[in-house]
Amino acid sequence: PTATATLTATPTPTATATLTATPTPTATATRTTTPTPTATATLTATPTPTATATRTTTPTPTATATLTTTPTPTVTATRTTTPTPTVTATRTTTPTPTATATLTATPTPTRTATRTTTPTATPTPTATPGGTCESPIVIPAAGGTFSGSTSGASALAGTCAATSNAPERVFAWTPATSGTALLQACDGLATSYDTVLYLRADDCLSGVEVACNDDAPGCFTSEPSGHHGARLMPSVVAGRTYYVVVDGYGARAGQFSLTIVPPNGAAPPNIATPAPSPTATPSATPTPGTPNGTCAQPVVLPAGGGTFTGDTSGGSSHLGAACATSGTAPEAVFAWTPSTSGTAELSTCGTAETAFDTVLFVRAPGCAAADAACSDDTPGCATASGARHGSRLALPVVAGETYLIVVDGYNGKRGPFTLTVLPPS
Repeated sequence: PTATATLTATPTPTATATLTATPTPTATATRTTTPTPTATATLTATPTPTATATRTTTPTPTATATLTTTPTPTVTATRTTTPTPTVTATRTTTPTPTATATLTATPTPTRTATRTTTPTATPTPTATPGGTCESPIVIPAAGGTFSGSTSGASALAGTCAATSNAPERVFAWTPATSGTALLQACDGLATSYDTVLYLRADDCLSGVEVACNDDAPGCFTSEPSGHHGARLMPSVVAGRTYYVVVDGYGARAGQFSLTIVPPNGAAPPNIATPAPSPTATPSATPTPGTPNGTCAQPVVLPAGGGTFTGDTSGGSSHLGAACATSGTAPEAVFAWTPSTSGTAELSTCGTAETAFDTVLFVRAPGCAAADAACSDDTPGCATASGARHGSRLALPVVAGETYLIVVDGYNGKRGPFTLTVLPPS
């Protein structure tokens, strides 16, 4: 607001001082001097304008004092003091409205960063399509370990066990080398049921069954069982296609793990790689007192099998079984080459002929191979030392293959024994 002060001198002794303040409250003081000694002071207060909440900053007004002098007439300033009346100039100050600026702060929404962790999807094993004679699952020549499961209806059956009510899976395998292969469905975690394993050559439906196994000692499943897995050690020919059938006993079905090791291939854990066997020299049928055979010079048995006696008392230990502690007991080694394929039965049962706690195991094609079958104590197979201290096992055999049969003793035991070999019927 601009404040203007104007002082006017007139010929008459009247001095008027006007002070105007705009737009603040304007106070006008008019002082009139008349010839009579009457002094009048008028103070007019203009209502204070309403203060608007809008805060405006106006530059400070510049006050300009203008003095106008008129040459004529000469003004004589006569100051007359009149004791009465007393003029009291009362200045009323109207408080300037205080504009309170209230700043309302709207809280900024607090954004909490929530980290959502998306669980990593666990791959679900996808079943390999196929698994039938019409569409078998192809296995590479180098073999390997393959997981699967059986379900549905049965289309095939093996000769070594009742499998006609159990579903199966079929694999096609063409090895690149000839020799003895290892096929097994032994896995105490991955194989969940009583399996039957068999092998057919050239044609899945009508091809000859090369090998078949139901229960293999030391071949575990998660049922649990120490022999419900199946194991084969067939002779295979390079370039020939074989159909590997994983079946079940009775109507059994479930998860399985199939391992195939080609000739001279890398064996799975705890399975020794088959090694070539020295050619056995035929000899006469053992008789009592015949020296025990060894891995290098086994006692050769006829293809038709039979019952043979021996004594391990004076020998020394060179081998150890997988199914029992026999590393400190001497053993007797026999070589047997059956003329027919199928399941043979071997035993050392006999209370009169076998005097000690025996351990019986078979290796093929040589002593350096893994145990193809192993038995320690068999219920109902008695010896002179106990009602179950004899050993009995079922052995899938292939015609023309040589098997090394080892009669050993449990934990250092030794003595006379009887070995019975029954070939496939």
